[in-house]
Amino acid sequence: MYNPVVENFTLQIESARSLMKDGQYRKAFDLIVNQDVQSLPDLLGKIECLVDIGFVLRDEKILRYSLYLLEKHGSEVLEVADLAPRYFLNLGHQYANMVTLSSFGDEHYGFFKRVEQVKARSFYEKVLSYDSVSDEIAFEAYKGLGQMYQSSGRGLEALSEYQKALKLKPASREILHEKIRLMLEYSIPSLPNREEFLQEAWALMEKSISYREEEDDQEDVILKTRLLNCGIQRHILETPGEYPIRSVITNSEEEHFFTKFCVTNSLYLNLCTFCRKCDFTMGDTMALSSSSLTIMQGQKKRFVRLRDIYEQLQRKYTSGRYILSDTLNSGRHKEYLHRVFTEDDSIKTKDQSSDFFQLASAFQTAWSLWDLAAEFISVYWDLEPSSDIHTLFYKGKEIREEWYSRTSPSLHSIFDLYSDCLVGKDKSLSVTQNILHGGSSDWNKLNTADLKQYCILLFRQMNRVIQYLGIMHERNEYSSADWDFPRPLYNFVIIKEDINSK
Repeated sequence: MYNPVVENFTLQIESARSLMKDGQYRKAFDLIVNQDVQSLPDLLGKIECLVDIGFVLRDEKILRYSLYLLEKHGSEVLEVADLAPRYFLNLGHQYANMVTLSSFGDEHYGFFKRVEQVKARSFYEKVLSYDSVSDEIAFEAYKGLGQMYQSSGRGLEALSEYQKALKLKPASREILHEKIRLMLEYSIPSLPNREEFLQEAWALMEKSISYREEEDDQEDVILKTRLLNCGIQRHILETPGEYPIRSVITNSEEEHFFTKFCVTNSLYLNLCTFCRKCDFTMGDTMALSSSSLTIMQGQKKRFVRLRDIYEQLQRKYTSGRYILSDTLNSGRHKEYLHRVFTEDDSIKTKDQSSDFFQLASAFQTAWSLWDLAAEFISVYWDLEPSSDIHTLFYKGKEIREEWYSRTSPSLHSIFDLYSDCLVGKDKSLSVTQNILHGGSSDWNKLNTADLKQYCILLFRQMNRVIQYLGIMHERNEYSSADWDFPRPLYNFVIIKEDINSK
């Protein structure tokens, strides 16, 4: 049936698009902003125009209004089959736009301001949770996740997401360049497997050059020069293609289980988690370089203190990791870590297995690393000693104001990881710690299967924390302020044939 209201708004949308083509974005906005819509295609068309207008004018209010409309009418969009992944992708993109817009007045826009970044990441992850998502949409979601992790200082996670994007689009030079830039940033001299790290970056550069369509594209030349300036070895330059994936050679079933467990769950320290071309036996420890700024400034005692804390972090991490892997190795008979109970304890915990107690021990060992990390940060940044990680970053429930002036990507990544555990998507970890810390009377609130998953997740998080602390020191982030971040601006993603006749 003919609907004059729908017909009228459709004409106004077309008029708005014509005005936008002529550069009259403010007039286009005034034409459609107060108009009601009666159909889903017109709603999405209006939002599409508002998004385009918002980021061309760099107007955060217009973009936030388009976000408001998108979230307000989300239930209507989700009623249409197959539109859900695209809907959540658009939400992720528009929150990413918010992050970018806030960067124009602040070089380190994302630091200690997590709201838009966390929302963007959560919506990108929602996209990937659908089985029916197309490769095109999945690629955009992985790309968006990588950019949001990178803008949070979490380059290691960004590398992993970029690698997933490259599996879907190997010829994406944009992602190849982002990955190479990040690998260059993390190719610190003290990296045990630095040579293989650079070799992988060089192989990616060769790929990018082979996909180049315009001869005057200078990005490859710039990145190639930076790679050569890293002191890359001649035999790498003369070896075509990627470094071969290594086979895992072990001497016993126990060693094989441990190696496979650590590789599968990304629990080796300082092992690339995005290409799997490094030697699994290398790089399970990180060392702080004495040539760092802490020595150059004549602060030897400070460096010795940092080195001692860093070694403690790694020792506690590896010991807890062994307890975790050994507990999960069902083929091995274990005769250690027997818990000594009082009679009351045995009554309160009668439903828990010996595996539960070992997992609880591993979990609490990993959680205690947060306070060692706080001690390291306090020494590194010349702060008053902090009793724990929470009082280091927070005053009550608010972030301490002094952190907003810090421009260290690695420092922010540690804050972001802790905040995820405290109030974010990994909040179950802090809840688990509170249960275990509360005493055996509360332990029946947990089961062994859940505790196993929480342990693996926590050790993966602490693995990142230890690596970022080392990177923070080795890159002299105390005094450096020149860091590069992606600043995407996304159009509204819509394929009109998907909503025609809906």
